[in-house]
Amino acid sequence: MAKDKITKTFGTIFIVSIIFVCLVLLDWIIKKYINLNKFKPVAEAVKIEENHRKTVKESAELKRLEGFRPLFYPRYFNKTKEFHSLYTKYSALPLGGLPNTKYYVCDEGYGMTTFISDKYGFWNSNRTYEKDIDIMIIGDSMSMNGCIQESKSFVGMLKKDFNVMNLSMGSNDPVHYASTAKTFIDKFKPKKIFLILTRGDFIDHYSQKTHIYKNLFFDNNFQYFDTTSSSKSYPDSLNKNLIKLLNESQKLTEKNINQFSKLGPAPKANFLKRFIIFLKTHSKLTYIQHIIFNKKYLPFGNELVINTIDKYCKSGNCEPHIFYIPSSNFWRPDSRQKKHVELLKSSLSEYKNINFHDLTEEFEGFERKGFSPFGSHLSFLGNKIVFEFMLKNLK
Repeated sequence: MAKDKITKTFGTIFIVSIIFVCLVLLDWIIKKYINLNKFKPVAEAVKIEENHRKTVKESAELKRLEGFRPLFYPRYFNKTKEFHSLYTKYSALPLGGLPNTKYYVCDEGYGMTTFISDKYGFWNSNRTYEKDIDIMIIGDSMSMNGCIQESKSFVGMLKKDFNVMNLSMGSNDPVHYASTAKTFIDKFKPKKIFLILTRGDFIDHYSQKTHIYKNLFFDNNFQYFDTTSSSKSYPDSLNKNLIKLLNESQKLTEKNINQFSKLGPAPKANFLKRFIIFLKTHSKLTYIQHIIFNKKYLPFGNELVINTIDKYCKSGNCEPHIFYIPSSNFWRPDSRQKKHVELLKSSLSEYKNINFHDLTEEFEGFERKGFSPFGSHLSFLGNKIVFEFMLKNLK
């Protein structure tokens, strides 16, 4: 009898385990399916961009002759072996470029954009730090003035009436945003935070949980500023290892102009770590619950940046705003945009202090006019739409 009982117990455990494993795998399959972009690229848009890209190299060369330098971005350290090795060497990571440096950025039909970085490596004037910060903007290339000069961007228009500190960097993702928010909100105590989200921020992948910026800024609490100095002037207030990394990163960028595709891929997290993340993610059957019970969820990086901004705004008494700027279905068609907005709205309803603003309706009918002639960033008109929307909500 005792033997039969043990056999039945182990048999039950085995069957339950098999069912659980099947449910976990089904959850993973559902995730893969619902996170697929169902829209195909527009052939005309692809051809326009390819033809225009051929002319950009010459524009960049002319800017280098004028003394402007190519800008490196935080994503380089996530994506390439060569930049990742600098992270390993110095145990530091940048949030901006090299301070007080002449940079060129991009061209989507309005000419090659240029700027002189501030003392922290961002697209601001150093005069910004002489007064209290009215608005701190965190985002990717869409809020890094896109591919137009600042005076025509919504950021530049805001700067005419407010003291704006723009901490956006091209190709940043939500973990970069969270690292920036954690580093700068407490130090500069802005009155308002504007987090700018776009279609590219819907990243539902284990890489957000193994992100080197999460590891350095959140798991290891990296000190971006030199706490032994009271000065805010470069380079005294930046971590000494960070200063070394910034200089080497600039040299590496200039050494690899026009050949970034030849750089090696950054090392991935080991299999065991990825497997543990896989189990933790899917053991909750998040996606099955989403399909059957309409239970909402947010990708890890989105949740991290929202929680970070909420935390530091509460302690610093700032007013957080999240703006969702849609992409064009001509330049970057993405079926996941609507879902991303719905998930953000449902999740942010639990945060009483955060104001969420969706600009999707504002861009209806502006699939071409709202965006650049040769790319996916905002046009003059698109920037004006965003600025007027922001101004209305500020008032």
